Amino acid sequence: MSFVHTLRTEPHFRKLWYGHALSLIGTTVTDLALPLTAAVYLGASPVQMGVLGAMDGLPWLFGGLVVGALVDRWPKRRVMLTADLLRAAIILVVPLLAWLGGLDFWVLAVVSICMATGLMFYDTASNALMPGLVRPSSLMAANAAIRLNLSVGWMAGPGIGGWLVAVLTAPFALIVDAVTYLWSAFFVSRMPEPPRKVEEQAKTSIWADIKEGGRTVSHHPVLRAVVGGTALLTLGNGIFVAVYILFLTRDLDQPAWAVALPYVAMGVSAVVGSLTVSRITKRFGLGPAMIGAGFLNVLATVAIPLTSVSAKWILLWVLLPWLISGFVTAIFSSAMSTVVQTSAPSRLLGRVSATMSVLSWSCMPLGSLIGGVLGVTIGLRATLFVSIAGYAAAPVLLLLSPARQAREATAEDDQPQPAEVGAE
Repeated sequence: MSFVHTLRTEPHFRKLWYGHALSLIGTTVTDLALPLTAAVYLGASPVQMGVLGAMDGLPWLFGGLVVGALVDRWPKRRVMLTADLLRAAIILVVPLLAWLGGLDFWVLAVVSICMATGLMFYDTASNALMPGLVRPSSLMAANAAIRLNLSVGWMAGPGIGGWLVAVLTAPFALIVDAVTYLWSAFFVSRMPEPPRKVEEQAKTSIWADIKEGGRTVSHHPVLRAVVGGTALLTLGNGIFVAVYILFLTRDLDQPAWAVALPYVAMGVSAVVGSLTVSRITKRFGLGPAMIGAGFLNVLATVAIPLTSVSAKWILLWVLLPWLISGFVTAIFSSAMSTVVQTSAPSRLLGRVSATMSVLSWSCMPLGSLIGGVLGVTIGLRATLFVSIAGYAAAPVLLLLSPARQAREATAEDDQPQPAEVGAE
């Protein structure tokens, strides 16, 4: 089922998608304008810039599991709506204080961590709500549509953000982000809240809820493999990112402007992957699609450290792996989200989603630290090969688990949905 058909036949998901699409552009504006405000408007030091960058990950590391437990307790649509409205109000603090002359670095740091916390609540609730908004046979296409938003955001967001910063200046460009959150809140407010099952109302301690989510992931063979594979991929990616730019500019002697080209190529191919993932998973199955995408990513990425500075058309050899990687990453991510949503009990989806996010936010900086140390001790090229070993371990783990048998739901698998879901 194509995502266009899903948008047409699943009106409540369509509302979610409309809001998500524009608010994501707003988020990319903030990702650019907030650090620019610190660097240019406030003259922040390198240490302060590092602190500001760390604010994005801190909520996940220290509160992600608690948020997962809370989202499973609370009405998910209400969580998303509250997160949108609060983020709209919080981000407006920056242009307001800039206008009044009272903006300083620590205000930006507090705003940054509050925005990251709001995103954490929104994303966790959105992932947990998705199976209640669409029919089972539409779930894969719905995840692909969300992934498409992310891919387009990678391409369009920085350009739009740069233009807005140039026109409005960095602090006042953030007003646009506030508007996009209000846009998202409008559409979220028009979605139904799928009724919660009786067992979801049981009251236990937050710690007991967190432990239940952890036991579910560790004891469920499919979830355990998917979470483990995602952690390995993220760890490998952290190692790769830590040394890639240095390898490109130093070992391959490429100019600084060439650094951006692979990311653009990856964004373009990720859009293509998002548009075709439903057909691929229907043809091969969710599990085989994930595993195949993982191995293709390894084959593509290994071409980068194999490239020598004397190679002809060196940029082409660097760009092609990113084109392939963007395509298969979109397939892997969309299929992985669907497998998690169809494997985990609905009342635990918030905790399972948060567990995966916490692992990602933990493994990425850990991988970066490992990559930095290895880059110094064994060299940049050898470190890239180590990162690719991490990439390869993920599909191997999935291949050896029951996740390889996961399939996409079909129309015959659809169960009656709660009143109003799937119809106007």
